Amino acid sequence: MGDIMKKLKGKKGFTLIEILTAVIILGVVALIGISAITDYIEMSRKSAFVATANSYIEEVRSLKANNSLVQEPKNTEALLIPISEIEIDGNKSLKTPYGNIITERSYVIIENESDEFNYYIAILDDTGHAIILENDNDLDTNSIQFNSSQNDLIKEINSIKENLEYIDLNGKLYQLSNNNLENSSTVLLDCSILELFTVTVSEEWENDDKTITINTINGVEGYQYYISNKSSKPLKSDDKWQSDNKFKRDLGTYYAFVKSENGEISSGKKVIIDKIDKGTPICTLKATGEMSTEEYFGTDVVISFESYDDVILENSQTSGIKDYGIGSSTGNSFVIHAEDNIDGVTYTGYVEDKAGNIGTCSITVKRKADWTLTYNNNGGTGCTNKAVVYNNQIGTLCTPTKTGYTFEGWYKENELLNKVTSSTIFKNDFTNIYAKWTPNNYQITFNANGGNVSTTSKMITYDTVYGTLPTPTRAGYIFKGWYTSTNGGVQIKDTTIMTTAQNHTLYAQWNICQAGTYGLAGATSCTRCPTGYTSNAGATAQNQCYISVNGGKYIGSAGSPNQASCPAGKYKAAHIVYYGNTSSCSLCAAGTYSTWSAASCTRCPTGYTSNAGATAQNQCYISVNGGKYIGSAGSPNQASCPAGKYKAAHIVYYGNTSSCSLCAAGTYSTWSAASCTRCPTGYTSNAGATAQNKCYINVAAGKYIGTANSATQSSC
Repeated sequence: MGDIMKKLKGKKGFTLIEILTAVIILGVVALIGISAITDYIEMSRKSAFVATANSYIEEVRSLKANNSLVQEPKNTEALLIPISEIEIDGNKSLKTPYGNIITERSYVIIENESDEFNYYIAILDDTGHAIILENDNDLDTNSIQFNSSQNDLIKEINSIKENLEYIDLNGKLYQLSNNNLENSSTVLLDCSILELFTVTVSEEWENDDKTITINTINGVEGYQYYISNKSSKPLKSDDKWQSDNKFKRDLGTYYAFVKSENGEISSGKKVIIDKIDKGTPICTLKATGEMSTEEYFGTDVVISFESYDDVILENSQTSGIKDYGIGSSTGNSFVIHAEDNIDGVTYTGYVEDKAGNIGTCSITVKRKADWTLTYNNNGGTGCTNKAVVYNNQIGTLCTPTKTGYTFEGWYKENELLNKVTSSTIFKNDFTNIYAKWTPNNYQITFNANGGNVSTTSKMITYDTVYGTLPTPTRAGYIFKGWYTSTNGGVQIKDTTIMTTAQNHTLYAQWNICQAGTYGLAGATSCTRCPTGYTSNAGATAQNQCYISVNGGKYIGSAGSPNQASCPAGKYKAAHIVYYGNTSSCSLCAAGTYSTWSAASCTRCPTGYTSNAGATAQNQCYISVNGGKYIGSAGSPNQASCPAGKYKAAHIVYYGNTSSCSLCAAGTYSTWSAASCTRCPTGYTSNAGATAQNKCYINVAAGKYIGTANSATQSSC
C-alpha cells in the first residue's frame, strides 16, 4: 500500500465490493419483474457505490486503529489518503459501479478536531458520477452526484500540493501543512496556518482612497496585519504592523501580510487598487445653428456639449460619465426658442462622473436678426437656400423636381407635420424646410410576346416593388420572365423597384422548347418526346413528336418506335409518322415489282409488264402474239415462227424464252402462223409442211386425179 501504511496480508477470492454488488442485484431481480429492472439496477448501482465508499473509509479507519499510517494528523490537521493507495481485501479496486475512478481526484480524508476524528471521502469516476467530500455519517445514495457543477470542489491532489488549493471540510478550509512529508503520497493538511486569509477591496469607482480589508479564516484570532507596496516580507519589528485589519490606500499594487502571535509572518497576497478618479470632469458647451462668432439666435440653435471629462489623470484613471445636463434639463443638448431668447443669456452645463466628481461649463448666446433658410430637397433637386428676415413673411418659395414624384409643398420638419408657404411668418422656429413628395402611379402593360396573359395591365406606384406579376402561357415555349424589351433589356421581377417614371410595357420573353421536346401551354419545363421520337423546336403537344421512317419501312402500331419492313410486292418511301399514328405500305402497280423492304417499286424491263403486287423481276412478263416467240431470254423482241411451225399467243416471264411447235402431219403453216392449217379433204402432209401445196394425196394404182385439188381418184 505504498509508503503510507504497513503491508497487510493479501487475501484471495471475491472482494467485498463484488459480493455486495452481486447480492444487491440478485435481490432486486428476485423481487421485481423485468419491466422495472432498470430502476432497480440503478438503485443497486448507487447502493454499491455507497458500499464502495464505505469500504474505503473502513479500510482507512482500520489502518488508523492499527497505527499503519506514516503521517498522523494532529489537532487542526487532516490527512488526505489517495484511493489509489488503499487496498481492500488485498486488492486495489479502482472502479465504481459506473466506471473507472479518476485517482488524482479521489481520496479519503481523516480530520483531527481535538483528537476527535472525522472521516470524509471524495470519489470521481470517468462517467461524471461523484461523492463530493461527504462525511461518513452522512453517506447514503443521496450523496451521489452526476455531472454536477460541485464536482469542481474535488481538487486534484497535485494542485493541493503545488498550488496550495483549499479543501473545504464542512465549512472549514484546509491547506497544505508545513509539516507535510515531502516524498509521501499522502498529503498532510492544516486549517490553522497563516496563509488562510483573504484580502478584499471595493471594485466600484470612488473619488478617494479605497479600503483594503484583510480577513482571517477558520476563526483564528490574535493576528496582526500589514500592507506593503513590496512583495518581500516585512520585519517582525516593523512599527507598521497593526491589529486593525483595514487600510486606506490610493491607486497602486500592494501586498497584504499576516503575523501570528508567535511572530510567524505569511507570504504576501497581491491586491490591486484601481477605479479611483479624483479629478473634476471638464466640459465645454457649444451652440449650433445659424450663427456668427458674436451672435446666435432662434429656435433651431442647439446648446450641447462639445466635450466632457477629457482630462487625463495620473495612472490614466478616468471613471467615465454617470450623469450630465444643461440647466435644469438632463441630457447633452438644449434647444433655444426664439420667444425665450434674450441678448446675452448664459447657459450652464454640468457633468458628474461615476466616482462622484462634478464639473461645470457655460456658454453665452446672443440673438441674430437675419437668417438663411435652407431647402432640404428630400431627394429632389433645384433648390438651395433663401434669405429670410425674422418676423416677416417668407415670400416666394422655390419649386424643386424629383423624378417619379409630385411636389406637395415645404414643411418645417423632416416629419412633414407643419406646412410652410410664402405667407408663413418666420419666427426662427426653423431654419430648414423639407420638401414633401408623393410618388406617382404609372400603368404597366403586359405584352405576352406571342403568348397569352390573363392580366394585361396594372398600376404601380413609383419607387415601390412591381409586386405580383402575371404568368403568361405559350405552347411550345417556357416562360423566361418579364423584360423591358422583346429581346434583351432588363428583367423585371416581383421584387424589382419600379424606377421608370412613365407608363411602360413589359414584354414576356420565352425559351423555345428544343427539338426532341414539346411544351404544353403553361408548362414550366419542356417534356421529352417518347423514345425513338423527335420534334421540331417549338412543338406544342406530344402528337407533334414524330419518327422519321426509312424507305421500305412502316409503323404498324400507334406510338411504337419500331419500324417494320414492307413485304415484297409493296413499297413505302421514306416518310414521317407523328406520335399516335401509323403508316402502311402500298401495292406495287402493274408493270412494276418490289422485293422485301422496298422504298419504291422497280419498273419491269422494256416491253415487259406485271400484275399489281409483283414480288420479283421474274414476275414481269411479255404477251407474245400468235405466230411469234421469244428466242432470247430477257429480250422483248418477238421473232416470227418459220413456215411449217406455229405458236399460239402466250406470255413469257422475264428471263425465259419460248419456241414454235412443228405442224403435225396433215397440216401445214406459212410464215408466222399462230396455228397450223389442215390439208384439204382427202389430202395429208408430212409434219412441218410449209404450204398447202405440200399437202398430198396417195393415189391408188390404176387411179388418177383428173381435177386439180380434187380428192376424187378416177380409174384409168
